[in-house]
Amino acid sequence: MAKTAEKSTRYRMTFPEQVLGEPIIYKLSHDFAVIPNIMRGRITDKSAYLEVELVGTPKNTEKALKFLGERGVTVQKLD
Repeated sequence: MAKTAEKSTRYRMTFPEQVLGEPIIYKLSHDFAVIPNIMRGRITDKSAYLEVELVGTPKNTEKALKFLGERGVTVQKLD
């Protein structure tokens, strides 16, 4: 059976205050087999944003994005 090719896509993720301190980026790698590469970001006591490149299969990336949405993270695909 052929292995699905991994794809790299960049996103801007905005994290609400209630999830700050949670290991969300770790979970992307551990739970969804998606490799996060943090390109830049800003974290304060009230919110955070990160520009992240996600590398993984389209199926795993979609599952990871769904998880982020369920946690209240706003995700915007970058060009």
